[in-house]
Amino acid sequence: MSKKNSASTVARLSVLLCLALIMSYVEHIAAFDVGVPGVKVGFANIAVLFVLYRMGWKYALGINLCRVFLSALLFGNITSLIYGGCGALCSFALMYLLYGKNLFGVMGVSVAGAVCHNMAQLCAAAALMGSAYVFSYAPVLLIAGTVFGAVTGLICAVMLKKIPKNL
Repeated sequence: MSKKNSASTVARLSVLLCLALIMSYVEHIAAFDVGVPGVKVGFANIAVLFVLYRMGWKYALGINLCRVFLSALLFGNITSLIYGGCGALCSFALMYLLYGKNLFGVMGVSVAGAVCHNMAQLCAAAALMGSAYVFSYAPVLLIAGTVFGAVTGLICAVMLKKIPKNL
């Protein structure tokens, strides 16, 4: 890779990471409160999906991990790092597998990732709290993951069509 391409890639990834952090912060301050405790739209995942489809899985994983770590450092705490990290890693693994199979479009990959993210966070909560009662919240999170995964997937699909590939 030439120096120009390398610098361009770093610049693009930096902008996308900043956008993901901004979206995380906006959700953190509850500008998009959906009225259900613990449920967020997941706008930051738009950047991760965009990078996955445009630049590849390695860059997308890097953006995802950096976003989770920096969001916890800037806006959260150690538990948000644990929950966010579990959700991000599990959902990314599933999104990567589905993306690689080309069986689903962006929206399908996004929905699967959102649902997986929520379920991984429930597993982390059950482990931290030592109780399986948290799984009673699963139906709510399954519905939320499906709805908001579709929303973020649709937004990403539009972005992939509208934003030039060389940008």
